[in-house]
Amino acid sequence: LFLGSYATWLFFAAIVGLIVYICYLFPNDVTIFSSLFMVIFMSLWATFFLQSWKAKQATAKMEWGMAGFEELEAERTGFVGELIHSPVTGMEEPYFPTSEKIKRVILSYLQISLYLLYVLTLNAGIFYAQAYISRYPYQSVFAFSFFPKSWNLPRILTNVTLAAVIQLTNDLFMPLASYLNTIENHRTETQFEDNLIAKVFVFQFVNSYGALFYVSMIQGTVPEQIGLFAEPAWRMTRFDCQPRCFSDTGELLATIFMVRLVLGNVTEVIVPYFRLRHRQLKKLVLSTDADEYENPFDTTLMRKRQISPAEEQFEKDPYNNMSLFNDYAELVIQFGYVTLFVSAFPIAPLFACVNNIIEIRVDGWKLVHNNRRPWPTGAEDIGTWEDVLTIVSIIASITNVTMVTETSPLFSARPIWERLLIFIFLETFLVGIKLFLTAYLDEIPSDVQMQNERQDFYARKIILNERDEQEGKDIEKDVEDFEEPNVYPSDPQIVELEPPDETGAAADGADASEP
Repeated sequence: LFLGSYATWLFFAAIVGLIVYICYLFPNDVTIFSSLFMVIFMSLWATFFLQSWKAKQATAKMEWGMAGFEELEAERTGFVGELIHSPVTGMEEPYFPTSEKIKRVILSYLQISLYLLYVLTLNAGIFYAQAYISRYPYQSVFAFSFFPKSWNLPRILTNVTLAAVIQLTNDLFMPLASYLNTIENHRTETQFEDNLIAKVFVFQFVNSYGALFYVSMIQGTVPEQIGLFAEPAWRMTRFDCQPRCFSDTGELLATIFMVRLVLGNVTEVIVPYFRLRHRQLKKLVLSTDADEYENPFDTTLMRKRQISPAEEQFEKDPYNNMSLFNDYAELVIQFGYVTLFVSAFPIAPLFACVNNIIEIRVDGWKLVHNNRRPWPTGAEDIGTWEDVLTIVSIIASITNVTMVTETSPLFSARPIWERLLIFIFLETFLVGIKLFLTAYLDEIPSDVQMQNERQDFYARKIILNERDEQEGKDIEKDVEDFEEPNVYPSDPQIVELEPPDETGAAADGADASEP
């Protein structure tokens, strides 16, 4: 549901982004403002998309009966604790000390920090290698005859390497995050998933966007220090790379999209497919003639029996909560690529839209052929992912305004104090618009809100046996105080009924009692 809604909204952003990108190709006094227009548009687009999703999510929650699902959630199967008597119910329940849990959480984030330090060091080494091999005479080593002279081969190799490292380190971090989260011993599945989302977001935000932040904003400072022993041809100062900052960021972002598409399909589809075929071939080779046959009485059909659908499903890889979690994590990271640096690469929504169309078809094929039939589970919403998307949209407005005011050709000729004032004004304007739209647009549609109140009313009356408003009042006193209306004999609707004859009625009763 979320992927379909997200892909639909990306289609409109892709059209606008393509128009702005065409304006980039033909710069003039008017099209130079296209980057600023794209920043404002994508900020509003992110706000409208999130509010639309919240409304659609509330509708689906009401239609599928998932309201209040988290309130009835049971303890997680893997939760371990000492059995004590509950101070509330008096019954035995597992208890895990809060101090021990805090200690484990701190240790988990310390290990994540060490892993982040390792990743940042690896990225810094890649940029250092790019700066080193770009110096003369090392450039001649990469000036192959079959490459056009306009190609910057060291930068291309750096972008591909960074994209591959980002994808691989994100994949390698998931088992570590799951292991650390299991050690923390969370009580419910919702708490387990929320804490796992926090860990994955912290790591993947730094790992996925760190190189892009460096290229788009601060790539001048480190090469300047490295270049102290080099020729000054490739030295630069901070924010002195326009329009190169925009072009370099766009090239890296396009490379990341393409590498993610290729490596993602390889790891999610091709590798599981060949693993499944290997298991099936291994089972076929190791089988003996003593196996059952489909029809043992027909000698012309001497072939081994067909496996049952249950056995066929068992041979496939499972699609569990972690598989769904990984899919959500990919979409959230892609949302960051689309919004955080759209001013430098306006066709990022187009790349994401095409990627999601392919992803929908590939995931459908994967679920049918490579994975077991998923076990249906309930959910009230997408959880903490919604808060993560909101945080990313706010950070996106800051990064794009910074790039437009500091590294774009639009304000490059203005003094730094004037650019700072423009940054403050634009950022205040965008954040104010986002807050206004968030408060003005309803997260829950009015018809859904009315239906929720109706369901709550019936639940209180029927299930909880809540007393009616008229219950407990003195009904007899109300009847005595009631005044009958005047009845006139001329009214044709009035039919006078004579009272029954008590004597005759008694006689009839006596006759009926005789044998």
